[in-house]
Amino acid sequence: MSDPKFVPQHSFESVRTLDLAPAQLQVASMPATEISTVFGSPGSGKTSSLVARFLKLVDQGISPDQIVLIAATRESANTLRDHLALEYQGATEGPLAKTLTSLAFSILANRAKQAGELAPVLVSGSEQDQLLKEVLAEQDNADWPKSLDKTVRSLTGFRTELRDLIAACLEHGVDPDRLLELGKQQNLPQWEAAAMCFKSYLAELNSTARARFDSASLLRRAATLLASLSELPKELARVQAILIDDAQELTPAAAQFLFEITRFGSGITLIGDPDSATLGFRVANPKAMTELAEKIATRAEKIVNQIYLEATHAVRRPEISAALSKISAQIEVARAGRQRKGLNPPADVQTTGDALTVRVFRSDSEELGFVAGLLRRRHLFDGVPWSKMAVVARSRPALEQLALALSAESVPIRVMGSASSLKDEHASGQLLRLAHTCLGKEPVDLALATEFLTSQLGGLDQLGILRLKRSLKKLTE
Repeated sequence: MSDPKFVPQHSFESVRTLDLAPAQLQVASMPATEISTVFGSPGSGKTSSLVARFLKLVDQGISPDQIVLIAATRESANTLRDHLALEYQGATEGPLAKTLTSLAFSILANRAKQAGELAPVLVSGSEQDQLLKEVLAEQDNADWPKSLDKTVRSLTGFRTELRDLIAACLEHGVDPDRLLELGKQQNLPQWEAAAMCFKSYLAELNSTARARFDSASLLRRAATLLASLSELPKELARVQAILIDDAQELTPAAAQFLFEITRFGSGITLIGDPDSATLGFRVANPKAMTELAEKIATRAEKIVNQIYLEATHAVRRPEISAALSKISAQIEVARAGRQRKGLNPPADVQTTGDALTVRVFRSDSEELGFVAGLLRRRHLFDGVPWSKMAVVARSRPALEQLALALSAESVPIRVMGSASSLKDEHASGQLLRLAHTCLGKEPVDLALATEFLTSQLGGLDQLGILRLKRSLKKLTE
């Protein structure tokens, strides 16, 4: 009995050179205005099907600017954008792939520009945390239950929970008054206090001339705007097809936004795997892709075309496939399920039991010792390079703590990705702000000009500023 063959990983492999499965060809060949859902287990070729569909539509004469490709996160959008750029090899008016948040932001920004208003601002997680910190500091202690005293409310973890509650409310269209009402109905005084905090938070967001949004309120505002228009804005007016990758990560606000975009007849293809949903903490709903497609089809008086992809090659060890199959069997099917057939290992392949190990530890230190020891043994005795081993953690803070601990155990560590956004980095933040100002998006006053001139970009010290002032004064005399 021969071992299963695994697909080698290349830096880039064109979809045009792949031998696509019949279901993938069906996805690629659908008309642009088709309303469809495509389900597939990990490794079944969902993203390849999406790229193949994009290329097929372009081959049929549809401009790339008439196709909207959406990814669930900024990182996946960047990856998909690079892949599409290599496949298409042509110029476009904008990025080939984006997130729904960036699309909503561009719509609101263009609308503000047409109205002569300042462009909106998308507040970051750290900025939301600071806003809530200020709001909580001003709120009366009597509003909160005694168990949530001032000390508890000062904790970062408490503000994170409060921010998640507010995000869930915004996603589901629950305003502060409705949250207050629900708190009274359910006898939850913490919800009543949170409703007052929620109201103050929204007031702070709207306290400046420049509109400020978090991601949930941004999508809701964009959806409301589109619903009020008799025709789509120019950036969407020519769109014929919308392709959604990882559609199992759609939130209620995202689904409503897409529903409004498709109001004028564009087709939509939602590709995903409900079993692989990871953004539930952001109120993502694995059922949303099916429910949204049915809602759009009902409005258009059409039928949803459901397609199920099946893996045609081994993409993982059979032991892992067997484990995934058992785990997925305990998950609600989310109105799908046939894609799980791709998780079953081939019947003629025997599992060895050494590819997957489950361990439960009594403490963090015990877990750390096991992980560090395992990595060192694989490197020293099995000759596995450090760069070929990876440790995955639930969150960025947990990953950074784990990295520090492993470094102390003589395990070389490189954390993937940046811990902060570019605008929060010293050098790149200055460049971005300068570009923002040069584009006329921020007024220049004496304080801002002095800040730029004395920064590393300007290179002037206080003596240089004084000499510049004297020179400018002479020019005006």
